[in-house]
Amino acid sequence: MQNASTLPINDARAFLATMKLLTASNPAVGFWSLPFSDKLRVMRTLVLAGFQAHQKIKPYQQLRYWSTVPFRHGPIDVVKHSLTPSPDNPACPLQKSNPNGLRDELIRHVEEDGRMSAFDFGLQFLDTDSMTYWGKHRDANFWIENASVEWNEAEAPFHTVARLSLLSKLALWPGDGEATYFDVTGNSTTDSTPLGSINRARRDGEVASRKARTRADTFAISIMVFATLLLLAATAFVQQVSCSTQNADGNIARGSMLISQVTASVSTVRCAGLALTNTHYR
Repeated sequence: MQNASTLPINDARAFLATMKLLTASNPAVGFWSLPFSDKLRVMRTLVLAGFQAHQKIKPYQQLRYWSTVPFRHGPIDVVKHSLTPSPDNPACPLQKSNPNGLRDELIRHVEEDGRMSAFDFGLQFLDTDSMTYWGKHRDANFWIENASVEWNEAEAPFHTVARLSLLSKLALWPGDGEATYFDVTGNSTTDSTPLGSINRARRDGEVASRKARTRADTFAISIMVFATLLLLAATAFVQQVSCSTQNADGNIARGSMLISQVTASVSTVRCAGLALTNTHYR
């Protein structure tokens, strides 16, 4: 879910065209190399994304969230989801100078506040008889395939079916999320399958992202394990040397210095492993 009712990227074609632009070594050349229809898709995507980026910044627990794309709801119905915050969800003013202010405020809330935030979980049913786009009724396929088109709540209201409450003292700290991943399609059932062009494309993207992250994590963890074993072996060796030459004052000092040097070197290697887990693409 995200804090906007629509996705600025309308469909898989718009996504592909936008990614070609954003990954081009020269954005201007990349843009002009696109077919005219893709240029229009990219411009529309960037304009919509710009509007969404200029929303008022509020704490996470006071934001409303939308699925932006539709899902099956049983064998017949199609719905979008939304989480609406309770008006009295507690929050402290954000520190504008803190680049991690949103994250830190949510952690503070979960760890310190006596009352936890709650959200109403709502379903918006696709109703082609009531919903209109530019004053005209459209078929179900139009509403399902175009992720950037709003489902007007005045024509198709959300119905609250549940309440989601945060749990106190259960913050997921940054380091704990390394093994966490989302697979919307893989974890769905036949009665809750994600629908539309964007959802059909997201499956491959999510799986590829997870595999890339897993490989990077595995490599970094191997480095840290190797560094730890190296430190233990070096410490045991130096201690053995120090014990066998304990009558020589200089050897003990040199042994202790060697332990410190090895510890510093291994710590550098372990930090490099940690850096790998924190800088690879999500």
